[in-house]
Amino acid sequence: KHVWFAETINGGFHFSYGDEDLAPNTANIQMTFLRLLSTEGSQNVTYHCKNS
Repeated sequence: KHVWFAETINGGFHFSYGDEDLAPNTANIQMTFLRLLSTEGSQNVTYHCKNS
């Protein structure tokens, strides 16, 4: 399911990581291990403009 960025966000921008099918703390645990075991990281973000 696509969710339009900022369509339902009031007062700021927030991204969350995870999947509805996983336990609620799974993404938090994975991000913690990435922080502990890495010195740097990168991320690719793809966005599509609505009504453009």
